[in-house]
Amino acid sequence: MDPESGEVVFVGSETETALLQFAKELEWRDFKETRDAPIIVQVISFSSGRMGMGVVIKLPEGGYRAYFKGACEVLATKSTSHIVIHQDGQYPDSIVAQRIDELAQTNIGRTIVFHANQTLRTTTIYYRDFPSWPGMRFDDQGDVRFFLFVPIFFS
Repeated sequence: MDPESGEVVFVGSETETALLQFAKELEWRDFKETRDAPIIVQVISFSSGRMGMGVVIKLPEGGYRAYFKGACEVLATKSTSHIVIHQDGQYPDSIVAQRIDELAQTNIGRTIVFHANQTLRTTTIYYRDFPSWPGMRFDDQGDVRFFLFVPIFFS
């Protein structure tokens, strides 16, 4: 808390604080409440090889969800679906997950390059549900296949 303004001040890396500020500006649920709510099963530390980090939580209805955050250009190739937000719709119906087809993959790649050329840092949030943990499925290269691609861009 800033003693002069009374505003919440986020402490941490630029990426972490930008994500928290983004959530605050969108008036999402309180970050502390969100952070303290899940049962964390495993923390996957940042790796420069995978260009990301993650956490696995136990879902209240059963099963597990792995959340990953990392570099768009590396992790986007491991996703099978992405979020599409329809501006004229009502939440949550305005948000749908769609398979990443060839056109979507091209558009995602172009968007990443466009922002990188403007010296914007890009990061992406991914998740995948599993019936049990450990229970990841790996592709032929030994990488986890993610379900959801959500690009976030920072200046």
